[in-house]
Amino acid sequence: MEAILNVIHQIIAQARERVATAVNHERTLMYWQIGQVIVEEQQQGAERAGYKEYLLKNLSQKLVASYGDGYSRR
Repeated sequence: MEAILNVIHQIIAQARERVATAVNHERTLMYWQIGQVIVEEQQQGAERAGYKEYLLKNLSQKLVASYGDGYSRR
């Protein structure tokens, strides 16, 4: 019984690790895509965008309202 329980614990731990890795990968991809949209839409080929704090502050407020914490200006 103890051996079976240990194997099951190991299976669960490995599955949790894979889930965490997949979530981190998708979160990183999501943030990169969000940044790409902001840069492409706002810069439109210019070296620097003119949005600065205004756009980021407003986007952040709207995203936090929709999705909760995790979408600060930073």
